[in-house]
Amino acid sequence: MSSKKIILEFDITLDFEVVGIVSSLFSHELAWLLNKKLNFNFKKANDWHIDIPHTQKIGYFECFYYREDYEWCDIYLLKNFDSNDYLLPELRKFDYLMKIDGVQFSDYSKELIQKLKKLDDLKFVKSFHPEELTSGINLLTNDKDI
Repeated sequence: MSSKKIILEFDITLDFEVVGIVSSLFSHELAWLLNKKLNFNFKKANDWHIDIPHTQKIGYFECFYYREDYEWCDIYLLKNFDSNDYLLPELRKFDYLMKIDGVQFSDYSKELIQKLKKLDDLKFVKSFHPEELTSGINLLTNDKDI
C-alpha cells in the first residue's frame, strides 16, 4: 500500500512597517518623549513574547501600545532585546523597534519617520520593509496579547 503526502503551503503577509530606533533612553522615557513631542498616547502593554529558535526559551520584550484613531493604525514600541536575545537579530544595532500596523509606507508613516529623525534623543531612525527582515515573523501577534 502506497502512502500519499499532502503538503500544505501558505504565505504569511507581513502588512506592517518597521522603524528601527537607536536611543540611549530607557523604554518608559522613550514612550514619554514620543507622547510629549508627537502627541502620542503610548501606554505600557504586556511584554511581547516569542519563542527563541534553537534555545528552547521564550523571549520577553518590553512593549508600549498606541492606537492612532485618525489614521486607523496600531503602533507598537518594542524594546529590541531582553536579557539575552534580540527580537529582530538582524537589527541588533537598533535599541527599539516601532511596528506600525495599517499604514504600510503611506504618507503618514513617512511623515512620522521625519518627525522621529528631528528628535534629539533619537540618535538614528530607519524604516524597514518587513519582508526584507529574516525574522520579521517575530512581529506577528494577536490583539489579545496586548
